[in-house]
Amino acid sequence: MRCEECGKPVHAKGRGRPPRYCSPACRSRAYRARRDAHAVDGNGVGQDGSLEPPAPTRRTAGVAPRRGEAAESSLTAESIVEAAIRIADREGLEALSMRRTAAELGVGVMSQYRHVPDKDALIDLVVETLFAAHPLPAHGTDGWRADLELSARREWEIYRAHPWLALIVAGTTRPPLAASMMAYTDWRMRAVADRGLAFPEMLQVAVAVSAAVQGSALTLARATSAAEDEAWLASRQSAITAVFASRDLPLISQFGAAEFQAVTPQNMFEFMLRCTLDGIKVTLADRA
Repeated sequence: MRCEECGKPVHAKGRGRPPRYCSPACRSRAYRARRDAHAVDGNGVGQDGSLEPPAPTRRTAGVAPRRGEAAESSLTAESIVEAAIRIADREGLEALSMRRTAAELGVGVMSQYRHVPDKDALIDLVVETLFAAHPLPAHGTDGWRADLELSARREWEIYRAHPWLALIVAGTTRPPLAASMMAYTDWRMRAVADRGLAFPEMLQVAVAVSAAVQGSALTLARATSAAEDEAWLASRQSAITAVFASRDLPLISQFGAAEFQAVTPQNMFEFMLRCTLDGIKVTLADRA
């Protein structure tokens, strides 16, 4: 038996009528919903003369269902994933949970598990959805370098739109089970499949491109605004000067606003991608 309000399991205790709610809070919410769904006069007496409006199971014809009931009737895996993306975009990855998506959708937490079994599955679906929205062409046409660069820039755009995504997919040997993301790796391997590389080397090429993109994306995920960066730099100026004076750092001591701009996530993405593709070019030339 499950709670009529939130869907959590409810266990009967001893004899008597089985409980309909898992907690007093759920019982109160259900009462308020029933009260609002029926006409009640100023003394709190319903149209049938009772002190409490009729229970939902006895709802009369023409009375609209509660908001939670309506939301749960239209609940799908897609709507849960969309809610998860909205939450992460608005509040960051740390805010994402099954309980939080339930609140976003106005449904009971347990009702989601009919569509998404757990948070790990939700994460997989989120990654699948975001990468599926940026598919690569069926076939590359402009040579291996152009193909690898195209795939890198398209993946970068995903992280620019959803910076927190890099915290899920970057720097791990256990990536999410998302076919659309795996398609990027497969596509990159096919871009160099006819260049004399062994299969492990083709995989290394694909992972190297991913690392160039995702390394910059991790910085993007943790980036602050330019104004915040400038304020931090100003607040730490005396400490920075002291560090420079403590060692012989002739080049680092020249670090200023222009150098700070050079290592922004966008500029580092461009630099790392170019270096990675240049290195792959040397490798392919050796095989040739």
